[in-house]
Amino acid sequence: DTGLRYPLFVKPAQEGTSKGIHDRSLVHDRGQLRDRVAEVVERYRQPALVEEFITGRELTVVVTGNADSAAFPMTAHPPVEIGIRGVFDLGDLFYTHAMVFNDDVSYRCPAAVPDRLAQAVMRVAVSACRALEIRDFGRVDVRVSGDGTPYFLECNPLPQLGMMDVFPLVAQAMGIEYHEIICRIADAARDRLGLDGCRRS
Repeated sequence: DTGLRYPLFVKPAQEGTSKGIHDRSLVHDRGQLRDRVAEVVERYRQPALVEEFITGRELTVVVTGNADSAAFPMTAHPPVEIGIRGVFDLGDLFYTHAMVFNDDVSYRCPAAVPDRLAQAVMRVAVSACRALEIRDFGRVDVRVSGDGTPYFLECNPLPQLGMMDVFPLVAQAMGIEYHEIICRIADAARDRLGLDGCRRS
């Protein structure tokens, strides 16, 4: 007995882009849990991660900089809210691997949440990146329960930086150009490694 309360969420422990996540990932009893864990272990040849499912909103936070840098300190940027089929207060909805390849998922930044909650989510993101010793940049996913409590889901230490990801939306919300946020990442790495700065031409 783990002490975890159903419903539980089961996914591969070492995948990205929601690989291994589908409708059966949400389980409601011991039998479903056993079957789903066995499926993950057999198919993906890795441990299954089991966690309590949080009903509510989902946000993702871009973090840049480094914990031990005075010039480029670890900083969370405006949270991005994730919607599924036009719904942003997700309830029991969740992002699946199949949605990576269609238009079911949408994003809005800044997230339509109170500033106090946005700040709390950003603090969770920075705390997670510090604990995981993330360098230069990362993206942290957070689920917010109905009572407004933010819960860390996972951290992507090497997120997609292309125009199809959330970085352009974050830059726009910050009032800067997309290339400027990329340069912030490059400058953080440069500072950490003692190299010359990012070229902005």
